[in-house]
Amino acid sequence: MLGPTVLNIWAIPWLTQATGPIQLRSQLFQDPADLGVVVLMFIAGVETDLTMMRRTVAPAFWAATGGVLLPMAGGYFLSRSYGFTVAEAIFIGTS
Repeated sequence: MLGPTVLNIWAIPWLTQATGPIQLRSQLFQDPADLGVVVLMFIAGVETDLTMMRRTVAPAFWAATGGVLLPMAGGYFLSRSYGFTVAEAIFIGTS
């Protein structure tokens, strides 16, 4: 909970990005953090229910597609109706 951002108010040098001999001490935090990420991803993969995933692929695809394409098309056509150029309308629809 108390990471380098909070603890750096006391200017602890081995919690910040550093070079030289201090960098070796910062590896004490980086290596276990990298290992933790690998273990977390492994556990997430082991706990994945493939049967449930196969059942929900189509609805999830259509929900994601509708959540991207419909707002983009709506922004495009609305901005075109207000007289924007095609390039501007595509930008507005994308944003």
